[in-house]
Amino acid sequence: MIRLQKAVHGAFSVAFFFFLCQAARVLVEIFIPSSVVCNGSAAFGVHVPSEIGVIIGIASTIFFIAGWIFMGNEPRWEWPWIFLIAAGFSNLAERLFFGCVVDYIHISAFPVFNVADVLLTVGTVSLFLFFPRFSENDKM
Repeated sequence: MIRLQKAVHGAFSVAFFFFLCQAARVLVEIFIPSSVVCNGSAAFGVHVPSEIGVIIGIASTIFFIAGWIFMGNEPRWEWPWIFLIAAGFSNLAERLFFGCVVDYIHISAFPVFNVADVLLTVGTVSLFLFFPRFSENDKM
């Protein structure tokens, strides 16, 4: 029963952050269309053929879901994986439906990015910060 509750909670959380990413994109496209950049390449404008980008997106999303499933029951592990899954789905959906990832946040000398990129960064940094440290007694 607890696993089912965890799965339902995780699914609703992923859906919430996925829709947050998409709502931000739609609002920017409506109210500030001049700030929208269609990024057909990979992160930070690195050129990658679109087919490879889709394959990488699918593989990453599967990896994120597997990480969330096998991460254990500690709450500190749950949110970083949820961020990664939602952001992965968001960027993957945009790449599949629009042929590119829509970026719209501009910060002077930094590459253009979007809310999903922020979630990916926060999720990744959180995983590294909370990664368990094993002592000599924990090793087998």
